[in-house]
Amino acid sequence: MNCKKIEKECPKALELACAYFRYNILTLDNEFSFIIRDLYDFFDEQEVYISVYLESLELKWVWRIHKGLKKELHRVSCNPSVFDTRSEAEEAAFLKAFEILEQNIINQI
Repeated sequence: MNCKKIEKECPKALELACAYFRYNILTLDNEFSFIIRDLYDFFDEQEVYISVYLESLELKWVWRIHKGLKKELHRVSCNPSVFDTRSEAEEAAFLKAFEILEQNIINQI
């Protein structure tokens, strides 16, 4: 996962994630220091809901993000919008979720 990009572009969201996990979640190598799938629980707590699933027609992995009670759909429309592996789709979805959360935090200030 592009941790440097998250650290640079989403510092408030990253700080919230560190507080949630109760420690600095980035290692010295700028990698996450926990199981990536734990991010699903973190984002659920923030009402940013991530779905990663296999698109049966194309046999490719896609993701969707819904936020809050309005269930507003945020989906990256730029290429590539489908992925060969679940891990690739999750990485793209988590990056977008950090961006959405960062904007939510900024809007609350």
